[in-house]
Amino acid sequence: MGPMKNLRDWLAWAKEKNVAIGHFNVSDSEGFKAVVAAANELGVPVIIGVSEGERSFLGVAEIRALVSVEQGKGLPVFLNADHTYSIPASMEAIDQKFDALIIDGANHCRRCGEVRRSDRRRPLCALRREYPWIDQDRRT
Repeated sequence: MGPMKNLRDWLAWAKEKNVAIGHFNVSDSEGFKAVVAAANELGVPVIIGVSEGERSFLGVAEIRALVSVEQGKGLPVFLNADHTYSIPASMEAIDQKFDALIIDGANHCRRCGEVRRSDRRRPLCALRREYPWIDQDRRT
């Protein structure tokens, strides 16, 4: 496949060739190995997705290390921080040099913009109305 290109280069290549680059979420090292082996056998680039939950299970540094080993072999394997809900988790992915980051704002509060993990959790702005002393020193 030639010299190692970055994800942006591969996306431009895919657009030019009118093909897709596969994105597969993995939750363990065995799934990761299977996806990479299949992509290698087919001679195609692949994007490994790990959601915020999958990253907490696998470990951010651990999944980064797995991808780095494959990239070191010259394989076009890229890492996407998929379904990221929080600023700290976003920053951790950036610090670990993930190739892509998807911030999932599907559950954000329209009043304050806070991202919620589920509809059952009340947004912080609602709690602030009931308990005005909550988090006052960090409020903007």
